[in-house]
Amino acid sequence: MTLLKEKTTEELKNDADKIHDELSNRRNSEEVEKNLKLVGKYFAYRNSYSMPGPNDYWLLYRKVTWINPEGKPCGVSVQTDWDRKVTIETGTLYCLGEEIAAEEWEIAYNNAMSDIRKELVVRYDDE
Repeated sequence: MTLLKEKTTEELKNDADKIHDELSNRRNSEEVEKNLKLVGKYFAYRNSYSMPGPNDYWLLYRKVTWINPEGKPCGVSVQTDWDRKVTIETGTLYCLGEEIAAEEWEIAYNNAMSDIRKELVVRYDDE
Protein backbone atom coordinates (compact mmCIF):
# COMPACT_ATOMS: atom_id res chain seq x y z
CA MET A 1 0.00 0.00 0.00
CA THR A 2 1.32 3.39 -0.96
CA LEU A 3 1.94 5.71 1.95
CA LEU A 4 -0.51 8.58 2.16
CA LYS A 5 2.27 11.16 1.94
CA GLU A 6 3.34 9.71 -1.40
CA LYS A 7 -0.13 10.07 -2.97
CA THR A 8 -1.26 13.12 -4.86
CA THR A 9 -4.23 15.12 -3.70
CA GLU A 10 -6.25 13.70 -6.61
CA GLU A 11 -5.34 10.11 -5.65
CA LEU A 12 -6.34 10.76 -2.04
CA LYS A 13 -9.63 12.29 -3.21
CA ASN A 14 -10.33 9.21 -5.36
CA ASP A 15 -9.54 6.91 -2.43
CA ALA A 16 -11.82 8.94 -0.15
CA ASP A 17 -14.63 8.81 -2.73
CA LYS A 18 -14.31 5.01 -3.00
CA ILE A 19 -14.38 4.64 0.78
CA HIS A 20 -17.38 6.95 1.04
CA ASP A 21 -19.25 4.96 -1.65
CA GLU A 22 -18.47 1.64 0.05
CA LEU A 23 -19.59 2.93 3.45
CA SER A 24 -22.77 4.30 1.90
CA ASN A 25 -23.55 0.99 0.20
CA ARG A 26 -22.95 -0.98 3.39
CA ARG A 27 -25.10 1.35 5.50
CA ASN A 28 -27.86 1.16 2.90
CA SER A 29 -27.72 -2.65 2.85
CA GLU A 30 -27.82 -2.78 6.64
CA GLU A 31 -30.77 -0.34 6.72
CA VAL A 32 -32.70 -2.41 4.16
CA GLU A 33 -31.99 -5.64 6.06
CA LYS A 34 -33.09 -4.12 9.38
CA ASN A 35 -36.24 -2.47 8.02
CA LEU A 36 -37.38 -5.45 5.94
CA LYS A 37 -38.45 -6.94 9.29
CA LEU A 38 -41.01 -4.10 9.60
CA VAL A 39 -42.92 -4.98 6.42
CA GLY A 40 -46.42 -6.19 7.27
CA LYS A 41 -46.35 -4.62 10.75
CA TYR A 42 -48.59 -1.93 12.20
CA PHE A 43 -47.76 1.03 14.42
CA ALA A 44 -49.47 3.83 16.33
CA TYR A 45 -47.86 7.18 17.08
CA ARG A 46 -49.20 9.85 19.47
CA ASN A 47 -49.65 12.85 17.20
CA SER A 48 -50.54 16.53 17.62
CA TYR A 49 -50.26 19.90 15.98
CA SER A 50 -47.66 22.31 17.31
CA MET A 51 -48.11 23.67 20.82
CA PRO A 52 -50.80 21.14 21.83
CA GLY A 53 -52.85 21.32 24.99
CA PRO A 54 -53.23 18.27 27.23
CA ASN A 55 -56.22 16.93 25.25
CA ASP A 56 -54.98 17.83 21.76
CA TYR A 57 -53.49 14.45 20.88
CA TRP A 58 -54.71 11.59 18.71
CA LEU A 59 -53.19 8.43 17.26
CA LEU A 60 -51.58 8.29 13.85
CA TYR A 61 -51.75 4.70 12.59
CA ARG A 62 -49.19 3.30 10.17
CA LYS A 63 -48.92 0.11 8.13
CA VAL A 64 -45.52 -0.75 6.62
CA THR A 65 -45.99 -2.32 3.19
CA TRP A 66 -42.56 -1.98 1.56
CA ILE A 67 -39.02 -0.64 1.92
CA ASN A 68 -37.74 2.00 -0.51
CA PRO A 69 -34.32 1.74 -2.22
CA GLU A 70 -32.74 3.84 0.56
CA GLY A 71 -33.98 1.30 3.12
CA LYS A 72 -36.72 3.48 4.62
CA PRO A 73 -40.07 1.95 5.60
CA CYS A 74 -42.99 2.98 3.39
CA GLY A 75 -46.71 2.35 3.46
CA VAL A 76 -49.97 3.95 4.59
CA SER A 77 -50.76 6.40 7.39
CA VAL A 78 -54.29 7.03 8.69
CA GLN A 79 -55.37 9.51 11.33
CA THR A 80 -58.45 11.33 12.55
CA ASP A 81 -57.44 14.41 14.50
CA TRP A 82 -59.20 16.03 17.45
CA ASP A 83 -61.29 18.11 15.01
CA ARG A 84 -62.42 14.93 13.15
CA LYS A 85 -60.24 15.73 10.12
CA VAL A 86 -59.33 12.44 8.40
CA THR A 87 -55.95 12.14 6.71
CA ILE A 88 -54.79 9.16 4.66
CA GLU A 89 -51.29 9.30 3.17
CA THR A 90 -48.91 6.96 1.42
CA GLY A 91 -45.13 7.14 1.19
CA THR A 92 -42.14 7.07 3.51
CA LEU A 93 -43.09 6.53 7.14
CA TYR A 94 -41.16 8.46 9.77
CA CYS A 95 -41.56 8.09 13.56
CA LEU A 96 -43.38 4.78 13.44
CA GLY A 97 -44.37 4.74 17.09
CA GLU A 98 -45.32 1.63 19.04
CA GLU A 99 -46.11 -1.63 17.31
CA ILE A 100 -49.81 -2.58 17.47
CA ALA A 101 -51.97 -5.55 16.49
CA ALA A 102 -53.43 -5.76 12.99
CA GLU A 103 -56.91 -5.61 14.54
CA GLU A 104 -56.22 -2.17 16.03
CA TRP A 105 -55.08 -0.93 12.61
CA GLU A 106 -58.21 -2.37 10.96
CA ILE A 107 -60.50 -0.64 13.46
CA ALA A 108 -58.76 2.73 12.96
CA TYR A 109 -58.75 2.34 9.17
CA ASN A 110 -62.41 1.29 9.04
CA ASN A 111 -63.43 4.17 11.32
CA ALA A 112 -61.60 6.67 9.10
CA MET A 113 -63.22 5.25 5.96
CA SER A 114 -66.63 5.33 7.67
CA ASP A 115 -66.10 9.02 8.52
CA ILE A 116 -65.21 9.73 4.89
CA ARG A 117 -68.30 7.85 3.60
CA LYS A 118 -70.50 9.90 5.95
CA GLU A 119 -69.09 13.11 4.51
CA LEU A 120 -69.91 11.99 0.95
CA VAL A 121 -73.65 11.99 1.69
CA VAL A 122 -75.40 15.22 0.74
CA ARG A 123 -77.30 16.58 3.70
CA TYR A 124 -79.01 19.79 4.73
CA ASP A 125 -78.71 21.64 8.01
CA ASP A 126 -82.38 21.08 8.91
CA GLU A 127 -82.12 17.26 8.71
